[in-house]
Amino acid sequence: MSTSKIPSPLFSIVTATFNSSSTILDTAKSLQKYPRNLIEWIIIDGQSSDNTLEILNSNPYRIPDRITCEPDQGIYDAMNKGVEKCRGSFIIMLNSDDYFEDNILFEIQKIIQVNPGYKIYAGGLNLISTSNTRQMFPHGRFPTSMPAFQPSSFISRELLQKNSFSKEFKIVSDFLWFKERQLEGCPIYYVPKVITNYRTNGASNNNMMRLAEMKLALQHTMKSKMCAFFWYLILKMRT
Repeated sequence: MSTSKIPSPLFSIVTATFNSSSTILDTAKSLQKYPRNLIEWIIIDGQSSDNTLEILNSNPYRIPDRITCEPDQGIYDAMNKGVEKCRGSFIIMLNSDDYFEDNILFEIQKIIQVNPGYKIYAGGLNLISTSNTRQMFPHGRFPTSMPAFQPSSFISRELLQKNSFSKEFKIVSDFLWFKERQLEGCPIYYVPKVITNYRTNGASNNNMMRLAEMKLALQHTMKSKMCAFFWYLILKMRT
């Protein structure tokens, strides 16, 4: 099977940080083995008051290629700022308390070479809580389900630069972004592998806030307000 030539760097990894000193070393360690002609690591820091920046600049695993430290309007604003600084063909948003599976970027590189032409390559997550770890893969079959997960999706730089994350929401703008691309018919290549280890202790796991924002997001993505409310009620009952 023929392969296509891939420009360098292939991946831009954007990490938004704010007082992330307790977890950022795990993120850096998961990037340790990848050469700089394959990845670049971009940090957007919201003016941390702990030693996050000191760790980033002196850790033994991976020093970021670029660090921006300034106030932001939330995580999606920080992500949008990071996208503006990316040079890679594909961008992935790796949270400051998450980390990649071992060797996964080499595997994704091969998948893109053999299956070129997609704007999004989406894989699964290991959801890590204090009590257990379980796998989750995206499907997007229902109005309330995610077509792809932000921490385990490689998105073309051109697509993200053309369509930024909405700053209207605090925790569901990634859901809205992927749903909009799905409705536009953007093809997604589904990778049957876990990409990222995701700790379930962040802002996006605030169920009350998520429900309130999902109610509005469904109205954005569905033509009928009645249908949007119906699916909101189903989501509420399952939460």
